[in-house]
Amino acid sequence: MGRPYRSTSKRERKSSFTLWAMTRGEITSEGASRGGDADGGNQHAAKAKVKTFVGTVNLKALRMGSQVGAISEEVIQHLSVLSGAKVKATLELQIDVPDGVSDEIIRTVSENAKTLGFDHASFEVE
Repeated sequence: MGRPYRSTSKRERKSSFTLWAMTRGEITSEGASRGGDADGGNQHAAKAKVKTFVGTVNLKALRMGSQVGAISEEVIQHLSVLSGAKVKATLELQIDVPDGVSDEIIRTVSENAKTLGFDHASFEVE
């Protein structure tokens, strides 16, 4: 298999996210392949088509908008235009506030989450 396309933008070099594609072997963002030896001993893995991309990223709260934009441009855009591609992206949030959250903020955030179409949004008491 050839080496996967890898963007060399400044944003990517500075980012700390990890991206990977999974098949029977594993192709990482660094281009390393697992599942066969260097001389092609595992022919089945060499013939397998890469069909799924899975990635996780830790976002910085103050740069979240620009990071999500970069991920959209540098990753999602390249894959979503492919025939039959189905994109599922999920944003999971956990915000800890040691001094507690006021009733006013709870009401505002709850209403905003509902308006924005969150599947689940809740506050926890510890």
